[in-house]
Amino acid sequence: DLEQVVLRAGGCAFWPSRLLRGEGCIVHVDTVEELNRCLTTLRSSSVVAIDVERDWFRSYHGRTCLVQVATAEEGGRVYLVDCLRLPRDDITRCLSEVFESPRILKVFHAAGNDLRWLRHDFDIKTTPILDTQVLAQKLGFPHTELTEQWARLCNVHAPKALKRRLQRSDWRRRPLAPLQAVYAAADAYALLPVCGGLLV
Repeated sequence: DLEQVVLRAGGCAFWPSRLLRGEGCIVHVDTVEELNRCLTTLRSSSVVAIDVERDWFRSYHGRTCLVQVATAEEGGRVYLVDCLRLPRDDITRCLSEVFESPRILKVFHAAGNDLRWLRHDFDIKTTPILDTQVLAQKLGFPHTELTEQWARLCNVHAPKALKRRLQRSDWRRRPLAPLQAVYAAADAYALLPVCGGLLV
């Protein structure tokens, strides 16, 4: 039951103490060793926030390039899981343990595509989930776009045009441009306090 998972999570699980640009907050995961370390931290989380970056514009079917997973554990971390450099089977093994765990709440914004891509590319059936866009609509919160929720609930202001440009940037690029990495990390990391703010 989703309500019970939310209640068990506790308020602290939505409020990381570390700043996004703080040392050690953004963790690039492009080796199996780093993926296993990431799994160790995520296993102990009661809530994770997830976003997916996919290359749509240079491939007919599209390809998942990055999965971002944020947690308030250890003060707050956001893992940028490199789906181009890591073996598919290892991604599935590690992420499915967390994404399919019934005791860990998974937070998304406009989850439809992300859930479909995770299932299609990695055979991961993510549950239980809480979608901040759907939650905002159910609560009558007037701001359902992610940039609006950032501004209202986190005091983070990102121009829509910049977000759109980064969303459509080349996610196959390695290494990621610094702004790409921060944007990707923020998309997941800010979902924790956004969800916490909506649930208060």
